[in-house]
Amino acid sequence: MVFKVVPMLNPDGVVVGNFRTSLCGRDLNRQFRTSADFLIPEVKALKQLVISLKSEFKARLIFFLDFHGHSVKKNVFLYGPEYEIWENNYYRTRIYPKILASKT
Repeated sequence: MVFKVVPMLNPDGVVVGNFRTSLCGRDLNRQFRTSADFLIPEVKALKQLVISLKSEFKARLIFFLDFHGHSVKKNVFLYGPEYEIWENNYYRTRIYPKILASKT
C-alpha cells in the first residue's frame, strides 16, 4: 500500500487568516476544472501529480482522499464526486464511505 501525502496547498492564505483561499484570493477547492496556472501553481502541481500517479499505478490506484476541515460541518464527513445513479462510478464512490461508516 502506498500513501502520497500532499501538504496544505494554501499556507500563504492561511497565514493571513483565509480559510479556503490562497493569497491571490482564489478558492483552491474550486480551481480544478479551469485554473489560471500562473495564478495558482499549487493546483497545477497537484493536477500533474494526480496524472503521474494514475499513469504509474493504473488499475491499482484505488482513490484519492482530501482531508481538511470545514467552517460549518462538525465531526467527520465525506464528500465525493457526483454521478447519476445509473452510472457505474455512482456505486464505486460510495463503497469506501459505507465501509468507514460501518466501522466508526
